[in-house]
Amino acid sequence: MIELEKRMNAVTEWSDTKKDRGDDTIERPKQGTEMSLIDVCDVQYITLSNSQQVPKCRSRGQPIDFVWTANKGYDMTGVTDAEVLRRVNSGRNSALGAETFFLKTFLAATDPEEFDQSFQTGAVTPQVTKAKAASYGYFIKNGRNPDVDESMYAVMEEKIFDELSALNDENEHVRFELFTTAGLRAAFSEDIRADLILINIAILLVAVYTIFMLGTCSGMHCRLVVTLMGLVCVGLAYASGFGLVYLMGGQTAGVHSLMPFLLIGIGVDDMFVICNAVDQQDLNLPASERIRKAMQHAGPSITITSLTNSLAFAFGGINSLTALRSFCLFAAMCILMLYLIVMTVFLCVVVWDTERVGRKKGECCGLCMCGMNNPMCCRGFFLSGKQ
Repeated sequence: MIELEKRMNAVTEWSDTKKDRGDDTIERPKQGTEMSLIDVCDVQYITLSNSQQVPKCRSRGQPIDFVWTANKGYDMTGVTDAEVLRRVNSGRNSALGAETFFLKTFLAATDPEEFDQSFQTGAVTPQVTKAKAASYGYFIKNGRNPDVDESMYAVMEEKIFDELSALNDENEHVRFELFTTAGLRAAFSEDIRADLILINIAILLVAVYTIFMLGTCSGMHCRLVVTLMGLVCVGLAYASGFGLVYLMGGQTAGVHSLMPFLLIGIGVDDMFVICNAVDQQDLNLPASERIRKAMQHAGPSITITSLTNSLAFAFGGINSLTALRSFCLFAAMCILMLYLIVMTVFLCVVVWDTERVGRKKGECCGLCMCGMNNPMCCRGFFLSGKQ
């Protein structure tokens, strides 16, 4: 850990080139700008006995703080194992004053596993003799130096990662892992992008299922055009819902990419409810009468479920988590727009399709002329009694 600390403090190289990392491009500061870890971390000043102040990166439970000295920094020269254990179990390093280091914040898999540490003195009982894992971190204060551009922190993180990887290659017994806020964001974005592939496949499967199941295997009743227009309505709801929230100042994150999957599930459900209600009506009735009776059953059901879903997400928009609040508000608006579009645009398509069936015309504006007993239509096996 001390070797890694020395390598990190030695990082001062900068260049004016760009380096691609996946989909991200890091803009490096201009060549000649040299900074080290002490320049980008949040510095604390240690006051020595002679009143001299020595800068040191503010850390979060550094295990190697037990061997820090003002003259040599992190250095084990002349420090025995027994002295290290004494300092660890005292919870303090006299060179850093009366600050107490609580072992449970940075040590894991200790021997013994359970121990107590005094808040007043820092003393550990029973004494810890070893630990299999340790963590330590630095606080980065972006606003401490206005001359430090955000890109410099990105370059510093990249250089430290390279040093850490090199040290892992050289060491057989200890392995280091780097955890940073930028790294967490990158990993989260990568996971979201990977999941989006599955989301797209799921949307495609739902669309294919709807095409085959919304109607029946018949040249007249397959409802191919209705299904395609229903999927278009889902896309319109997505676009209009997002557009309205954007106009109101809404912002999106990676989780918003899941919205199409949510909308296609609700939209397809509405499509099946309406079409099934139409299929329950007598084919001999006029198209307008079939639609009127069908919507008497399907309309209240769709209205109640859509408004309930929209209100549920709207109430979710009052929580304190920014990303979740934003997702809920976008979902509420999209579901509301989906309801309005289904009850207007999609219903118009269903009316047109019902009139086509009443005129005994084939699907696709009459282009599909397959008879009911045609082998390609399974000889009418899937037709209902009313069809």
